[in-house]
Amino acid sequence: MSCIISVIYSFSAIYSINYPLYLLFLIGLVGLVILFIIERQWYSLTFEKLGKAFKKIIVLKPRSIFLFILISFAISGIILALTDPVKRGKEQKIDIKGVDMMICLDISNSMMTEDVAPNRLDNAKKILNTVLDNLDGDRIGIVTFAGNALNILPLSTDYITAKEALEQSTPSSISNQGTNIGLAVEKAIKGFPKNEIANKMILLITDGEDHQDGYEDAIKLAKEQKIPIHTITIGTTAGGVVPYYQNDQKIGDLTDPSGKTVVSKVNTSIAKQIASETKGTYIGSTSTAGIVNSIIKETNKLIKTGNKVSVLIGFEHYFIYFVVVALILLLVEWLFYYLKN
Repeated sequence: MSCIISVIYSFSAIYSINYPLYLLFLIGLVGLVILFIIERQWYSLTFEKLGKAFKKIIVLKPRSIFLFILISFAISGIILALTDPVKRGKEQKIDIKGVDMMICLDISNSMMTEDVAPNRLDNAKKILNTVLDNLDGDRIGIVTFAGNALNILPLSTDYITAKEALEQSTPSSISNQGTNIGLAVEKAIKGFPKNEIANKMILLITDGEDHQDGYEDAIKLAKEQKIPIHTITIGTTAGGVVPYYQNDQKIGDLTDPSGKTVVSKVNTSIAKQIASETKGTYIGSTSTAGIVNSIIKETNKLIKTGNKVSVLIGFEHYFIYFVVVALILLLVEWLFYYLKN
């Protein structure tokens, strides 16, 4: 049994299929074959009772059964071709020059304020997506935070996955609300691999509202490890009403315990202090292009070191072989039918 499992595991490590849902048709075909076998058995039992003379009239000839088998295998070949079986390429380590950047994105309730269009959080995502479009070889990690902090993406050069992670980040992702910048920075620092000589930076995006104490320790840790924290504040000093969302659907405005509508105004003091003390840059909230250019400028200041990245090279598709086998079987079936007539 262990040998069989080992063989299956080795096979799956080398081969895979891109469209496994088509295998459902194969299951359906197997069901039809089983029904055919059951029907043949039923006929056989019935004919035994009716007598040999009746059996000679009704029973299928061996040639008809053979053609049924040919067609079944041909259809199986077509279904397997549709699954697009591939042989995995060889994994190779390649050296990509870049910096390591951990992004700390504030997803607290106040980031849904609409004083910047369409709201602070979507504006921040737009900025980050544009940044990702302008990176080349830099590893990106993402920490989202409110009253708690989550490392939702470890360092990677997979920018598509990074964009998907950003898209799925909403205030409902973290039940504990607030703005715990200190915990977010600590998570980001822990996200950098140890014993790797690489230039590192943290990009902190927040509105600075409802911040919690304790960020001083995180600043100290960043200074000790010589990691600059570049900060961006999203929002306006005039502020706006904080909308209330439930299941990511807006149902009204957020109110405090006394019933008053909550108004959020951007707080730049913490962001400026963090950037200043860690030798980072406070970028502020300007145009998207201006912010992106400032971030790219900061990454280019760092000496880009080599990062070993695993890539798969040389995928080989095998669907054509199944198509050829299916066509050959159908041709044989047609020849049998043609010769019969």
